[in-house]
Amino acid sequence: MAQPTGITSGKVAASSPTATQLGNFALKSGIHIKSDLVNTTSTVFVGYDSVSTNGYALFNGDQIFIETDNTNKIWISASTAGSTVYYIGT
Repeated sequence: MAQPTGITSGKVAASSPTATQLGNFALKSGIHIKSDLVNTTSTVFVGYDSVSTNGYALFNGDQIFIETDNTNKIWISASTAGSTVYYIGT
């Protein structure tokens, strides 16, 4: 397996009703995404496009690992704007 050349991490406030793209960072291993345990007041959705109803539901403190080659393929939305997620990827 090729070793990652960098790391990306951050915090994203989920929007509603249109999703927010996670950014644009090339990945080798994938990315971990975790819903904020304290500040998330609604369900957060992790998906593949800007439609807020598409996606995998994360509740307070839930997390997911996604094998992907770029963060720009991941979109975050929430049933209520302002819920947050944290991410780290290599």
